[in-house]
Formats: sequence, structure tokens, C-alpha cells
Amino acid sequence: MATVPNPRTWTVGEQVTATKLNADIRDSFNFFKAPPLAMLRKTSNQSIPSNSPTAITWESELIDRDGGHSTVTNTSRYTSQTSGYYHLRACVLWEMNTPNDPAWMDGYFRRNNSTIFCRTVYVAHMNNFLATQIIEGCVSLLAGDYVEVVVHTLNAPGALPVSSGLGHQTTSFEIRWIGSP
Repeated sequence: MATVPNPRTWTVGEQVTATKLNADIRDSFNFFKAPPLAMLRKTSNQSIPSNSPTAITWESELIDRDGGHSTVTNTSRYTSQTSGYYHLRACVLWEMNTPNDPAWMDGYFRRNNSTIFCRTVYVAHMNNFLATQIIEGCVSLLAGDYVEVVVHTLNAPGALPVSSGLGHQTTSFEIRWIGSP
């Protein structure tokens, strides 16, 4: 867990020591140089059942500075280790592969399995391509809160895959700490 710096208030006559300077200056600088950040990716397609909200699972971590994600347990979740405001951005690649694909794909962030925020709806009118849906927003998280990317199709004739991606285009979830609460 990263520790958000809390600068000391110096008093008149207080003696400067290496320990105090390291704690007040070096440690603060190191935190802000590399604040909590996670970049998660899909490495395999995920089937999303028709009209059933489903959390996207993340099999790969490009970076996870604060240890908020596990590739073994609750792989759909990023759990905040450091309280603060976070910027969240998800890129979801829908694999449009049949003439009967749905016209609507819903996506949003969910906090602690209840609060829904930053909802987007993507409207598709073609098939045989990757439809890109972006979900983005800011949220306040306490240490221990978790967030997930949830998607579902509306009026789909069956399950529709979220693609892991092609080349440089991938289904991804980025979580960036941006400030103290």
C-alpha cells in the first residue's frame, strides 16, 4: 500500500536531521513520482450472455504499482489500497460477428458490487468488426473499496464476445490515483 505523504509542520528551533528530511522530502517526492497506477488487459475473449450484466475479467497486468489486482482471485476487481480520487478508463472491444448483433451495448463502472457510475451506451449498426466502447470517469475510493467494469448487451439474440483485441488495440482497464480525498 502506498502511503500518501503528510508533510510535517516544522517548529522554530527544530533541528534538521537526515531522517526528517528523508521522511518529509524524499518519501513525498517518491510517492508523487510513482503514485498508484494499474493497467489491466484481457488476453482471451469473454462471452457476455444476452441481457445479463457481466463484470469483465482481467487476465494480465501491464503494471500494478499498489497491488490492487489479482490474476487469480476476483480477477474482475481492482481493490484500492490507497484512499483517494481515481481516474478510471476502460476500453471494451465488442466482437460484432453476426447479422443479428444487438444495437446496444451498455457499459459502466461498479463500486463494491452496488454503486453504478459513468455509464455509456454504444450503438452499433454493422457486423464483422470490432466495436470500441470507451467508459471513463473519476471516483472516490477508500482503501478496500473495489471497482469493476460491467457490460451487457440489450436485445442480443445470444451471447456476444468481448474481444481481447488485435495487435495494438486491446480490451483494457486503467486505474490512476489522482489525489487525496
